[in-house]
Amino acid sequence: MLASMSAPRANDLLQFPRQSRKINLKREGLYPVVFTYLQWLWEDRVGLIPDTSGRDVPGSAFVGIAVPSFSHVVFAGQRYGASTSHRGQTHQYAYINSHEAVKINYILRITHSDPFGRPLLANLAVVQPFLQCNLAGAMPWHSRAVDLGIGTWKGKRLGAAFAVDLTKLSGHFALAEVQYRTKLLWISMSLCHDGQEPDQIDQDMDEPVE
Repeated sequence: MLASMSAPRANDLLQFPRQSRKINLKREGLYPVVFTYLQWLWEDRVGLIPDTSGRDVPGSAFVGIAVPSFSHVVFAGQRYGASTSHRGQTHQYAYINSHEAVKINYILRITHSDPFGRPLLANLAVVQPFLQCNLAGAMPWHSRAVDLGIGTWKGKRLGAAFAVDLTKLSGHFALAEVQYRTKLLWISMSLCHDGQEPDQIDQDMDEPVE
């Protein structure tokens, strides 16, 4: 149902804590990833250019300073957390697009303006994907892995970071380590929240604002 929901409607299901800390995207090593994503996201609204571009380069410079970074967010009643925040680490692993396992590093809310001064808003997470393992077929649960919601991944290895809309978050999984012969594997097991009470947002003081 969420997958078919329009972006504005899905954004209505996002709940952020009142407190955030301000980060410099370049200092955190996030600027290239976030800029590339925003340039694609807003391509029909604004010609985004790096803030290092010369004055003769047409477009709107994106300056990633004092960007609100959140420890966690609640989307559609489920809580997701950032691994870079103490409050978020319990919920740092999640699915996006229903079945893609990722580690959430940052939860950000970014604003900009189009050429007419109209506001632009992006609610995004910077994530790293789990890496597929060619040993999945050797696991005893392989024939029913899809039905059981079990994934087999390369242990303690993650792919390159990328940005994704927060409304693409689609659930949680438990994570276990398994030693198979000489290989360390990560095993993800989907967690169904049907019938459980929705998570609540933390409205007390978050980590100190920088």
